Amino acid sequence: MPKFEWRFRALESREDQIYALVLSHPDDRIGQVLSTLDRLKLGDYTLVIFSSDNGPARTPKPAELTLQYDTSTGAGWGIGAAKGLTGGRKNYKSALFEGGIGVPFIARWPGKIAAGKVDSQFMILRSICYSHFASWRV
Repeated sequence: MPKFEWRFRALESREDQIYALVLSHPDDRIGQVLSTLDRLKLGDYTLVIFSSDNGPARTPKPAELTLQYDTSTGAGWGIGAAKGLTGGRKNYKSALFEGGIGVPFIARWPGKIAAGKVDSQFMILRSICYSHFASWRV
């Protein structure tokens, strides 16, 4: 990710530069996956789901922004770069309050799910996947 820092050099805050970079990196990769599905003419037949395993992390006190390297995810800034944005929900990762367990759920399935549709209904990802995949015999 550090190789793309030039994209956000106009942002004044170092924390905002890093946060924008952390968000743009997966956005680029997701775009590549979707483009590949479309190029291979598989997009209309493929349900793509993006979600997370927990709410956002947050440090109990400000942490230094130092570049680190993780063997599974590569270069990054670790917990010090986490903004901990929960949309007003209580608490963060590792808590059983909505801020700790609420996650995004984004789905793409042309012809089946309307583009731009927003549904704010609460759901449990595990139960959605189990019931749908079982009915599809996947």
